[in-house]
Amino acid sequence: MVIVGTEGFIVYDATKPLMEQLKLFRYTTSQPTAEQPKPSCVAIKLEGVYSIHDLSAEGEKPLAVEIRHFLDCCRDRKKPLTNSDEALDVLWVLEKAQKQLDEAKSSKARGSPATSSEAELSPSSKGDSEVHKSKTMGVALTSHAYQSHSTAVIDEGAVIGQGTRIWHFSHVMPGSVIGDNCNIGQNVYIASKAVLGKNVKVQNNVSVYDGVSLADNVFVGPSVVFTNVKNPRSEVVRRDKFARTVVNEGATIGANSTIVCGVEIGRYAFIGAGSVVTKDVGPFALVYGNPAEMKGYMTREGNVVSLEDGIEESTS
Repeated sequence: MVIVGTEGFIVYDATKPLMEQLKLFRYTTSQPTAEQPKPSCVAIKLEGVYSIHDLSAEGEKPLAVEIRHFLDCCRDRKKPLTNSDEALDVLWVLEKAQKQLDEAKSSKARGSPATSSEAELSPSSKGDSEVHKSKTMGVALTSHAYQSHSTAVIDEGAVIGQGTRIWHFSHVMPGSVIGDNCNIGQNVYIASKAVLGKNVKVQNNVSVYDGVSLADNVFVGPSVVFTNVKNPRSEVVRRDKFARTVVNEGATIGANSTIVCGVEIGRYAFIGAGSVVTKDVGPFALVYGNPAEMKGYMTREGNVVSLEDGIEESTS
C-alpha cells in the first residue's frame, strides 16, 4: 500500500519483516552546482524505515489485533479507529468524480460544456452555426442549440437543429442530419446517412438506418422497423446497395410497423400499427395489415375518409 502526500510518500509492505514494513520517502531537489546552478530534477530519498510494533503486540497477527479492537469497541461502546464513515466519504468522492467525468464526456461529444449537471436534459450549443444542405429534403438545416440526455451519445459531425430533444440511450452518428424541433425518444439510433426534417417525432426503440429520409412533421411510432437491404446475408456485404426509403411530409407510421426498404410513403399517409409495408403508399392513404393494403384516406388532421368519398389533397 502506498500513501502519497505533498512532501513525500509512505510505503507499507506486509511481506517484509515486521520491523521493516513501513518506509517513509521524501521528495528532494538536486543540489545546485557550478555547471548547473538550478535544480534539474526531483529526487526521492528514503528517510527512514519504521517499526509498526506499536500498533500491535509483538508476534501477533494484524487480523487478530483488528478483531480484538472490534470486540473492545462492541463491549465498551466506543468508536473504532476505522468505521463506515470513511467508506461513505470514499463513495461520496467517487460519485462526484464519476459525475464530473460523465459530464465532461457528454460535453465533449456535443462540442460544448454542459450548463447544468442537475438537468435531465442538458443543452448543447455551437459557437459557429453548422449549415448542412440536405440532398434528400432540399432544405438547409442550421444547427444552433439542442438538448440531449446525459446517457445519449452524439457523435461529432452530426448536424442537429435548434430545439431538438434527444432522450435516454439514443445514438446519433456523425454525418446524420436532424432538423429543428425534433423529438428523438429513448434508445433511438440515427445512422450517418439518415436525414430527418423539422418537427419529426421518433418514438422509443427505433433505428433510422442509412438510406432512410423522414420529411418535416413525420411521426414514427414505437418499435417501428426500417430496413435498407432486401436480401440480407450475414456473410455478404451490401453496404453499397442500400435501398432508399422516403417518408414524405406529415406521414404517420404506427407502432411496431415494418417498412421494407425501397418504398416511398406519400404526404400525410397513415400506416396502421403492426403493418408490413412492402410497396409505395400514396398521399393521404390509410393502409394497414400484413402486407399493408389501402383501406381508406386520412385528412391532414387525421380524420378517416372512406374510399368512396376520396380526398382532395389541395383542400385537406
